[in-house]
Amino acid sequence: MQYILKPIYHRFKVEEFASQDFFDHRGTLLLGKGQKVTSSLASFLNRQTIYSLHCECDFPSSVSGELHASLLIHFPRTAPWLQRVYFETALIKQELLSEAVRFIDQLVDHLSLHPAFSLDFEQLQTSDKVTYKHSVNVALLSYIIGKSMNYKGEKLRRLTLSALIHDIGKLDIPEEILNKPGALSSEEFEIIRTHPAKGVARSADLLLPESVLTAILQHHERWNGSGYPQGLAGLDISTSAQIMAVADVFDALITDRPYHAPLPPYHALEILFKGCGTDFSPEVLKALFCMIQLYPPDSFVTLNSGEAGIVLRFTYPNLTQPKIQVLFDPFGNPVEKELIIDLAEDPSRYICTMHHRVG
Repeated sequence: MQYILKPIYHRFKVEEFASQDFFDHRGTLLLGKGQKVTSSLASFLNRQTIYSLHCECDFPSSVSGELHASLLIHFPRTAPWLQRVYFETALIKQELLSEAVRFIDQLVDHLSLHPAFSLDFEQLQTSDKVTYKHSVNVALLSYIIGKSMNYKGEKLRRLTLSALIHDIGKLDIPEEILNKPGALSSEEFEIIRTHPAKGVARSADLLLPESVLTAILQHHERWNGSGYPQGLAGLDISTSAQIMAVADVFDALITDRPYHAPLPPYHALEILFKGCGTDFSPEVLKALFCMIQLYPPDSFVTLNSGEAGIVLRFTYPNLTQPKIQVLFDPFGNPVEKELIIDLAEDPSRYICTMHHRVG
C-alpha cells in the first residue's frame, strides 16, 4: 500500500472542529484532526487547495517509505513537518527515529492544549512555515543527541521543549528580513540577533522552567565565545543550548532557504565536524556522531580519484574517512582483485559523492 495526497474541496467554517487532517500539496499539515478553526485560519484555508491523505495499494517495498507513511498516519502533528532526508537515508536508526517522532508528537499535542502555546504554534504554521518546520526538526535532533548523552525523563522533555520553541522569537522579526534572499545588512543582522531574547520574552509568562528559558536565550552562543547574545564560551553555555546549537546549524544547512541551497546531509555533518572545539562542543558533536552514520556501511561512493566502491566501516573520530572497497577504477572498469582503501591512512583520496544504499 501507499499513502498519497489528494486534493479535496471543503469550505471551512469558524468554530468547527476538523474531521480529519488537512495538508497542502507538499504534505505540510495545515489543520490537525480535532483542531478548532479560528477566523484567521478559516480565511487562510479557504484560499488554499487542500489535500487529504489516502491509502492506495501497491505500496513500494522501501522500508523508509513505509516508515514515513506510518509516521504520517500515527503522528500527524509532527511527521508532516520532518525533513524527508531522515526517512530517505540511513543517518538515523529507524527505531530511534520513530521513538523521537512519537515523543515530539505527544509533546506538541500536549502544548496545543495550552492557549498561549496553541496561538503561537498556529501563527507559525500559517505565517512562517519555514521556522515551524525547522523547530520540529531541531527538536528531533536535540532529542536524539540528548538520548546519546543519557538525558532521561523530565530532563529530556525540557531539552526537547526548549528546542521546539527555540525560535519562537522570530514571530517578532519582520518577514522581509527573515526571508530575505540576499545578504543581510549589518542593521538587519542586528535585528535577527534579537530573536533569542524576544523568544524568552514571549515565553516568560508561560511558567516554563528556568533551564528552558536559558536554553532559548543561549542557542546561538558558540563554544569559542563568538556567538550571541552574551558572547558566552565553553561550559558557561548550558548543555541544552550546546545541543540545540548543533541541531540548529545542521538543520539549517540541509534545508532549502531563500539565501542558500540545501547541502547533502553528509556534507553538512562534515561542516559540523570541522567546527568541533571552535563553534561546537566536542562532547555534543561526539554524542551526535555516535547516533548517526555519516557514511553508512554499503553506501556507494565515488572518490576524487574517480574510483568508486562501497563503504565497509568507519570509526570515531574518522567519520569522514571510512574504509572503502573499490569496485570500479577511474575509467569505470570493474576491479578484478580485491582493493580496500582506508581513507584515514590515505589523505590524497576523499569521498566526492555518495548514494546511501547499493542496489
